[in-house]
Amino acid sequence: MEARLPKREEVAVELTWKLEDIFPDNEAWEKERQDALAQSDVLKAYEGRLAESAAVLLEALKLYESLMLTMTRVGGYSHMRHDEDTGNALYQELDLKTQGTYVKVMETLAFLEPEILAITDEKLDAFYAQEPRLKYYELSIREMRRMKEHTLTKEMEQLLASAGEMSPLWRNSRPNA
Repeated sequence: MEARLPKREEVAVELTWKLEDIFPDNEAWEKERQDALAQSDVLKAYEGRLAESAAVLLEALKLYESLMLTMTRVGGYSHMRHDEDTGNALYQELDLKTQGTYVKVMETLAFLEPEILAITDEKLDAFYAQEPRLKYYELSIREMRRMKEHTLTKEMEQLLASAGEMSPLWRNSRPNA
């Protein structure tokens, strides 16, 4: 007797993912994917301004956090749709769109980490004192600063992000990996 995996439509619904809890349909997913690109453009407007004030840094970090949550939903949905049936051309397309979106977002935001790292410890401490809500991001900032010697310039980070589309390992670096 030959054992075979059942086709997706042969699997009982209660044994499958309920991806409609993430997005009701692919059109809603596409809208949120487009929203992610728009969010990255909004965040790009903060380039060169992160050291201006505690308020500006806080706004940018909140936008970044929101964008990463959006990308996690977008990526999670498309990757799980793809994993449901890797032979489905539509789901392959969704997965490729997610890859392109992720690369575009990371290229757009390549300025963020190098710019935060350029803020002096003294100025950052003053920002924490001026804006207590920045403390929420303190651990992330501290970890970023700990890795400072391994961080590239903005231009090199952009180049590295753009190379992500060519990499077969891009799935291991996505926000929801």
